[in-house]
Amino acid sequence: SYLVSPCFDASDVTPDLGLRMLHVYETEGCCDEGWIEMSTNGGATWTKVQSGAASQNWYNDTTNAWWGGVSGGWRAAIATLPGSAGQRRLRIRHVFSSDGSAQEDGFGVDDVQLRPLAVDLAVSVRSSVSACGAFEAVITNVGDATATGTELTFRVDGGVPSMRSVSGAIAPGASRVESLGITGTSVE
Repeated sequence: SYLVSPCFDASDVTPDLGLRMLHVYETEGCCDEGWIEMSTNGGATWTKVQSGAASQNWYNDTTNAWWGGVSGGWRAAIATLPGSAGQRRLRIRHVFSSDGSAQEDGFGVDDVQLRPLAVDLAVSVRSSVSACGAFEAVITNVGDATATGTELTFRVDGGVPSMRSVSGAIAPGASRVESLGITGTSVE
């Protein structure tokens, strides 16, 4: 069975859109499955949306690229729709395939959003536990896209701003602790 979206005009959108949704499922783990497909030609042809770097909770069976079994409640799932930027006839469909051997509740979908995925970082400063009088910055990615090339700007005791590059990527929901290597009475 299929749940098919209307056509979306993403001709003025860049970069590629992200699909964010809530879903729940209870299926026969061996023989029933669900996945997401997209079409850039109004539904004439369809391509399965694969897991990518920005994906979260995308397919619990990564070998076959689908969800099956029991989700354990409503879950947020996020993935980039590759090739969606600039498309005039974009459609999404939720696919469910089942055999007749067992009957479970199936799939539920809610709060479906198509939008660019965004990095949203929250920063807090705390005194270092290991170095007396030194400060650390705790950087948390509260967005739905991976943060790379992050730069942290801070001031000690109201002085001149300093900038530091944060190495590596910060995945959505993850935090990174950066030692600022400075001492003082306040950091902003």
